[in-house]
Amino acid sequence: MDDESKKIQKFISWRIPFVTGILLTFALLFLLVNLKGYFIGMINNNLFNDFYPVFVMLIVLNCALATYTITGYYYRIEKPGMKGATGNFGPRGDRGEDKLCDITSPKIKRFKLKKVPNPEKYAVDVSVLENATLDLDNARIIPQWTTSNKLGKTNVSGNVIGVRKSKCFNNEKKKCTLKKNIGVKETILNEETGENEVKSTLKPFNGAILNYSKNNSGSDADIHTLQFTYDKNINVNKKSHEIELLDNFDNPDNPSGESKHGLQTNKGIGADFSCPPHSAIYKIEALHSKDTKNKPGSIKGIKFHCRDITSGENRRILDGQNNQVNEINYGVEVTPENKAYSYSSVECPNITRKLYDSGKEVRIPGVLSNYDIVSGDKSGIQAIKFNHCSYYHKNPNEFKLE
Repeated sequence: MDDESKKIQKFISWRIPFVTGILLTFALLFLLVNLKGYFIGMINNNLFNDFYPVFVMLIVLNCALATYTITGYYYRIEKPGMKGATGNFGPRGDRGEDKLCDITSPKIKRFKLKKVPNPEKYAVDVSVLENATLDLDNARIIPQWTTSNKLGKTNVSGNVIGVRKSKCFNNEKKKCTLKKNIGVKETILNEETGENEVKSTLKPFNGAILNYSKNNSGSDADIHTLQFTYDKNINVNKKSHEIELLDNFDNPDNPSGESKHGLQTNKGIGADFSCPPHSAIYKIEALHSKDTKNKPGSIKGIKFHCRDITSGENRRILDGQNNQVNEINYGVEVTPENKAYSYSSVECPNITRKLYDSGKEVRIPGVLSNYDIVSGDKSGIQAIKFNHCSYYHKNPNEFKLE
């Protein structure tokens, strides 16, 4: 192990520079106020006397800004970022020294006689187990995701957000591509063959990573890139989740496997979000521009909504400023009242399933899980068509799965 691998980077708490900066700022302010008479006596200039308060204010303001900048830096570096994609394998290391079998050299005795414990005898009451049964069927229950094509038609665009017919297919400079049937696929071990296979798991999207640009007034913007994420855990946990980027195994033009749509180079503002544990994206709204003579239409603003996968309740999202919001918006603020752009949205409906034992109907909320997308390396994101909604069954044996 080299010296570089032994280094451990340590950070001080943001509270230390914050408190230190405040104390030094007030100490400097107190010192400058009390030394005013001394400085005026040395310089003896009316102009200096008039501008001395301004000088003190500027010094204190600079100290406050320095305190804010340093404190903010140490606060941000304490926050862990999102898990990135797997890196490339490094070069093969040097061969180590061989281990030889040694049976001739004397060995040091390292065994010690240990006293055998003599625990006290106690009785276990097993009467409560006399009429108990072991339900092995319930112990083998594996949660299941099923899918449906029934997407909510909340407007004339149906299940499409963005431009329905784009000229970018006919423009060589603004060339775009159509990618179909993109969903969560994972490498799963086949118990029969013992080999790993890539299979569709019907898991929904629980977050996104994107790049966008927006002008100062917020009236114009462009969504440059978009990637979806999902929860890698098989059993969905209510308190934690393992975020993973969606992989596009079927794209021969992208050997890395990442399903990054739009510009392949980073441009504008980078942002990401994830729904809380035990929830996923069920509704997306968007504003898009129309095709012009020189530029194809594209998505200008996009808004995401999350819901709990079993109760259907809307879940609040943590935005980039660590604030809890009902929905999260990127680019132009998405609202049907914005007449400068066209509005579209897509939403997964709820379904009902009957219980086998009682026949009672249970409502199961839907979340988005499969899409087609039109995007380009120079034109950004034009349109997204969502094909399926997924529904979570913690115990599939309770329902009749249609």
